[in-house]
Amino acid sequence: TVARLGAPVPDRRRLVEVDGRTALAAERIGGPSLWDELADAPTRATELGESLARIHLDLVEVPVSYDLPRQHDRVESKIRAAASRHGADLLDAIRLLPVEQHTDVLCHGDLHLRNVLLGRDGPVVVDWFDCCRGSLIGESARTALVIDTSRDLGGRSVPRPSLSEFRSGYLTSMRTALDIDDEHLADWTVLAAVARIAEDIGDIEVESVRRDLRRRVDLRAGSVS
Repeated sequence: TVARLGAPVPDRRRLVEVDGRTALAAERIGGPSLWDELADAPTRATELGESLARIHLDLVEVPVSYDLPRQHDRVESKIRAAASRHGADLLDAIRLLPVEQHTDVLCHGDLHLRNVLLGRDGPVVVDWFDCCRGSLIGESARTALVIDTSRDLGGRSVPRPSLSEFRSGYLTSMRTALDIDDEHLADWTVLAAVARIAEDIGDIEVESVRRDLRRRVDLRAGSVS
Protein backbone atom coordinates (compact mmCIF):
# COMPACT_ATOMS: atom_id res chain seq x y z
CA THR A 1 0.00 0.00 0.00
CA VAL A 2 2.69 2.51 0.93
CA ALA A 3 4.62 1.69 -2.22
CA ARG A 4 1.52 2.43 -4.27
CA LEU A 5 1.12 5.74 -2.42
CA GLY A 6 4.66 6.76 -3.37
CA ALA A 7 6.53 6.25 -0.11
CA PRO A 8 10.32 5.68 -0.37
CA VAL A 9 10.37 1.89 -0.05
CA PRO A 10 12.58 -0.79 -1.63
CA ASP A 11 11.60 -2.18 -5.03
CA ARG A 12 11.04 -5.81 -6.03
CA ARG A 13 8.93 -6.77 -3.04
CA ARG A 14 7.68 -10.34 -2.89
CA LEU A 15 6.70 -12.84 -0.24
CA VAL A 16 8.91 -15.91 0.14
CA GLU A 17 9.03 -18.82 2.57
CA VAL A 18 12.08 -19.35 4.78
CA ASP A 19 12.18 -22.36 7.13
CA GLY A 20 8.41 -22.60 7.03
CA ARG A 21 7.84 -18.90 7.79
CA THR A 22 6.69 -16.14 5.48
CA ALA A 23 9.28 -13.45 4.80
CA LEU A 24 9.50 -10.35 2.64
CA ALA A 25 12.22 -10.23 -0.01
CA ALA A 26 13.04 -6.84 -1.50
CA GLU A 27 15.64 -4.81 -3.34
CA ARG A 28 19.01 -4.59 -1.57
CA ILE A 29 19.87 -0.98 -0.75
CA GLY A 30 23.60 -0.49 -1.04
CA GLY A 31 24.04 2.42 1.37
CA PRO A 32 24.43 2.42 5.17
CA SER A 33 21.64 2.79 7.67
CA LEU A 34 21.28 6.08 9.51
CA TRP A 35 22.47 4.21 12.62
CA ASP A 36 25.68 3.18 10.86
CA GLU A 37 26.18 6.76 9.72
CA LEU A 38 25.83 7.96 13.32
CA ALA A 39 28.16 5.23 14.61
CA ASP A 40 30.78 6.27 12.05
CA ALA A 41 30.43 10.00 12.77
CA PRO A 42 29.00 10.62 16.27
CA THR A 43 30.15 14.25 16.15
CA ARG A 44 27.52 14.81 13.40
CA ALA A 45 24.73 13.73 15.75
CA THR A 46 22.73 16.97 15.66
CA GLU A 47 22.99 17.23 11.87
CA LEU A 48 21.93 13.61 11.42
CA GLY A 49 19.02 14.07 13.83
CA GLU A 50 17.85 17.00 11.73
CA SER A 51 18.12 14.84 8.62
CA LEU A 52 15.85 12.20 10.18
CA ALA A 53 13.31 14.96 10.89
CA ARG A 54 13.42 16.01 7.21
CA ILE A 55 12.88 12.40 6.12
CA HIS A 56 9.99 12.12 8.56
CA LEU A 57 8.39 15.35 7.39
CA ASP A 58 8.71 14.23 3.76
CA LEU A 59 6.58 11.19 4.62
CA VAL A 60 3.77 13.57 5.58
CA GLU A 61 3.61 14.64 1.94
CA VAL A 62 2.74 11.07 0.91
CA PRO A 63 -1.05 10.76 0.54
CA VAL A 64 -2.66 8.75 3.30
CA SER A 65 -4.76 5.70 2.46
CA TYR A 66 -7.81 4.61 4.41
CA ASP A 67 -6.77 1.04 3.63
CA LEU A 68 -4.31 1.50 6.50
CA PRO A 69 -5.32 0.85 10.12
CA ARG A 70 -5.76 3.73 12.55
CA GLN A 71 -2.88 4.63 14.84
CA HIS A 72 -5.39 4.91 17.70
CA ASP A 73 -6.42 1.26 17.22
CA ARG A 74 -2.85 0.00 16.92
CA VAL A 75 -1.74 1.80 20.09
CA GLU A 76 -4.80 0.75 22.07
CA SER A 77 -4.24 -2.88 21.07
CA LYS A 78 -0.63 -2.73 22.30
CA ILE A 79 -1.69 -1.05 25.56
CA ARG A 80 -4.14 -3.90 26.19
CA ALA A 81 -1.41 -6.45 25.43
CA ALA A 82 0.99 -4.71 27.85
CA ALA A 83 -1.68 -4.62 30.54
CA SER A 84 -2.43 -8.33 30.14
CA ARG A 85 1.22 -9.14 30.87
CA HIS A 86 2.26 -6.47 33.35
CA GLY A 87 -0.84 -5.30 35.22
CA ALA A 88 -4.29 -3.90 34.53
CA ASP A 89 -3.26 -0.43 35.76
CA LEU A 90 -1.49 0.08 32.42
CA LEU A 91 -4.95 0.25 30.84
CA ASP A 92 -5.11 3.80 32.23
CA ALA A 93 -2.95 4.76 29.25
CA ILE A 94 -6.07 4.48 27.07
CA ARG A 95 -7.37 7.57 28.87
CA LEU A 96 -4.51 9.55 27.33
CA LEU A 97 -5.44 8.64 23.76
CA PRO A 98 -7.00 11.63 21.98
CA VAL A 99 -10.74 11.31 21.50
CA GLU A 100 -10.63 13.16 18.19
CA GLN A 101 -7.80 12.91 15.69
CA HIS A 102 -7.20 16.32 14.16
CA THR A 103 -4.58 15.08 11.71
CA ASP A 104 -4.50 11.92 9.65
CA VAL A 105 -1.10 11.41 8.05
CA LEU A 106 0.94 8.42 6.93
CA CYS A 107 2.76 6.97 9.94
CA HIS A 108 5.55 4.42 9.64
CA GLY A 109 4.98 3.14 13.17
CA ASP A 110 8.63 2.39 13.96
CA LEU A 111 10.78 5.04 12.27
CA HIS A 112 14.17 4.57 13.90
CA LEU A 113 17.76 4.80 12.74
CA ARG A 114 18.08 1.21 11.51
CA ASN A 115 14.93 1.52 9.41
CA VAL A 116 16.31 4.40 7.33
CA LEU A 117 18.80 3.32 4.66
CA LEU A 118 20.85 5.97 2.86
CA GLY A 119 20.63 4.70 -0.69
CA ARG A 120 22.40 6.02 -3.75
CA ASP A 121 19.24 7.81 -4.93
CA GLY A 122 18.21 9.08 -1.50
CA PRO A 123 16.85 7.72 1.79
CA VAL A 124 14.80 4.53 1.69
CA VAL A 125 12.57 3.51 4.60
CA VAL A 126 12.10 -0.18 5.46
CA ASP A 127 10.10 -2.30 7.92
CA TRP A 128 6.62 -0.87 7.39
CA PHE A 129 4.78 -3.63 9.26
CA ASP A 130 3.37 -1.22 11.88
CA CYS A 131 2.36 1.49 9.41
CA CYS A 132 -0.93 3.27 10.01
CA ARG A 133 -2.68 6.61 9.63
CA GLY A 134 -2.77 9.00 12.54
CA SER A 135 -1.01 11.75 14.46
CA LEU A 136 2.48 12.88 13.51
CA ILE A 137 2.95 13.98 17.14
CA GLY A 138 2.33 10.40 18.21
CA GLU A 139 4.72 9.19 15.54
CA SER A 140 7.38 11.69 16.66
CA ALA A 141 7.04 10.56 20.28
CA ARG A 142 7.57 6.93 19.23
CA THR A 143 10.70 7.83 17.25
CA ALA A 144 12.12 9.93 20.10
CA LEU A 145 11.47 7.09 22.56
CA VAL A 146 13.30 4.53 20.41
CA ILE A 147 16.24 6.92 20.01
CA ASP A 148 16.28 7.43 23.77
CA THR A 149 16.34 3.71 24.53
CA SER A 150 18.76 2.66 21.77
CA ARG A 151 22.15 1.43 22.89
CA ASP A 152 23.54 -1.11 20.47
CA LEU A 153 21.77 -1.66 17.17
CA GLY A 154 23.20 -4.15 14.73
CA GLY A 155 26.25 -4.84 16.88
CA ARG A 156 27.48 -1.23 16.76
CA SER A 157 27.29 1.17 19.68
CA VAL A 158 26.90 4.95 19.74
CA PRO A 159 28.04 7.10 22.70
CA ARG A 160 25.15 8.11 24.95
CA PRO A 161 25.86 11.87 24.56
CA SER A 162 25.73 11.51 20.77
CA LEU A 163 22.37 9.75 20.96
CA SER A 164 21.06 12.58 23.16
CA GLU A 165 22.31 15.17 20.65
CA PHE A 166 20.73 13.21 17.80
CA ARG A 167 17.40 13.07 19.64
CA SER A 168 17.59 16.79 20.42
CA GLY A 169 18.33 17.65 16.78
CA TYR A 170 15.44 15.49 15.63
CA LEU A 171 12.87 16.80 18.13
CA THR A 172 13.92 20.45 17.74
CA SER A 173 13.35 20.23 13.99
CA MET A 174 10.01 18.47 14.44
CA ARG A 175 8.86 21.01 17.03
CA THR A 176 9.79 23.90 14.73
CA ALA A 177 7.98 22.39 11.75
CA LEU A 178 4.87 21.21 13.58
CA ASP A 179 4.49 23.68 16.47
CA ILE A 180 4.13 20.67 18.76
CA ASP A 181 2.18 21.16 21.98
CA ASP A 182 4.29 19.98 24.94
CA GLU A 183 1.32 18.45 26.77
CA HIS A 184 0.27 16.40 23.75
CA LEU A 185 3.86 15.26 23.24
CA ALA A 186 4.12 14.25 26.92
CA ASP A 187 0.92 12.18 26.64
CA TRP A 188 2.10 10.50 23.46
CA THR A 189 5.52 9.78 24.99
CA VAL A 190 3.85 7.77 27.76
CA LEU A 191 1.52 6.09 25.26
CA ALA A 192 4.52 5.10 23.13
CA ALA A 193 6.32 3.68 26.17
CA VAL A 194 3.36 1.55 27.29
CA ALA A 195 2.90 0.30 23.73
CA ARG A 196 6.61 -0.51 23.53
CA ILE A 197 6.30 -2.75 26.60
CA ALA A 198 3.96 -5.02 24.61
CA GLU A 199 6.69 -5.60 22.01
CA ASP A 200 8.93 -7.41 24.53
CA ILE A 201 12.06 -5.70 23.25
CA GLY A 202 13.44 -5.37 26.78
CA ASP A 203 14.65 -1.78 26.48
CA ILE A 204 11.85 -0.27 28.60
CA GLU A 205 11.77 -0.27 32.42
CA VAL A 206 8.17 -1.14 33.25
CA GLU A 207 8.06 0.42 36.71
CA SER A 208 9.42 3.69 35.39
CA VAL A 209 6.76 3.75 32.69
CA ARG A 210 4.12 2.94 35.30
CA ARG A 211 5.20 5.97 37.38
CA ASP A 212 5.21 8.26 34.34
CA LEU A 213 1.75 7.03 33.38
CA ARG A 214 0.38 7.67 36.86
CA ARG A 215 1.75 11.24 36.79
CA ARG A 216 0.24 11.98 33.38
CA VAL A 217 -3.16 10.53 34.30
CA ASP A 218 -3.23 12.43 37.61
CA LEU A 219 -2.19 15.63 35.85
CA ARG A 220 -4.90 15.16 33.25
CA ALA A 221 -7.50 14.51 35.98
CA GLY A 222 -6.41 17.65 37.84
CA SER A 223 -6.67 19.84 34.74
CA VAL A 224 -10.17 18.51 34.02
CA SER A 225 -11.42 19.11 37.56
